[in-house]
Amino acid sequence: MRLSQLLLLCIYAILNALKTLLLRIGMKRKYLLNGLLIVFAATFVFSAYKLYDIYSKYKQGRDEYTSIFEYAYIPPDSVQITDAADATDGDKAEPKAVPLVDYRALKEINPDYIGWIDIPGSSISYPIVVGGADNYYLKHTFKKAYNEAGCIFLDYRTSDFNSRHVVIYGHRMRDGSMFAGLGKYLDPVFYADNKEIHIYTNTELLVYEIFSVREVYTDDSCYNLNFADNKAFGTWLGQMKSSSLYETELNPVDSKGIITLSTCVTGNREKRCVVQAQLVRKHRLFSLS
Repeated sequence: MRLSQLLLLCIYAILNALKTLLLRIGMKRKYLLNGLLIVFAATFVFSAYKLYDIYSKYKQGRDEYTSIFEYAYIPPDSVQITDAADATDGDKAEPKAVPLVDYRALKEINPDYIGWIDIPGSSISYPIVVGGADNYYLKHTFKKAYNEAGCIFLDYRTSDFNSRHVVIYGHRMRDGSMFAGLGKYLDPVFYADNKEIHIYTNTELLVYEIFSVREVYTDDSCYNLNFADNKAFGTWLGQMKSSSLYETELNPVDSKGIITLSTCVTGNREKRCVVQAQLVRKHRLFSLS
């Protein structure tokens, strides 16, 4: 049964129950109760409509990203990877089969596409776009449809993953989609089993390992992208590591790329949940087609 049909049945049942109550009380309070009945019915209908509207938008967002993945997915037997540092071409590599998404196909759908993020052990697997200063992708999906789910996007101050620090934003949707899964990292047990973050670009698989998890305010230094020199960057890294809610295995170094994943905190608009990770491996991607 559809949600809309269920809501109509609920309204019908409640109105019938109130009608029966009116008959039992009698005509003396008829007008008062009729007024209350109208107010209650109007409030219930409005609330039901808002609930249905939210549900519909969530579903539209989920359906779009599901269709995008199905459209661009490349099975493991079509792509291989190798350590970039250990091989200069496919013949010298020791390849390993991996799943992938079609970079060119996604680039045709949205020219802002820059890569695909996948976090093993979680439900996070989405395309990433380069954001703009107007925060367009906070309210628009990958196909640029207006939707509260938005899109996963890079801070507009960076354009790719070659920068020493990249911030990636995503909504924490109530249905568990987008970056809602980041909240699971507040539990150190979940972190222990899911330490890696994978980002697929046009030519490489970038593997990051998590070193810091915490909740912060929106003006926290974790969003800094400009550093005076390597020493300042190293000091910042130490602060990020020491600020983690719990101890992590990796000690970050200033010679590797850092990503900060950021999402909302339920019930507090001024706070964010952030997961920070460092690049630990690079793999080249080789198409077998």
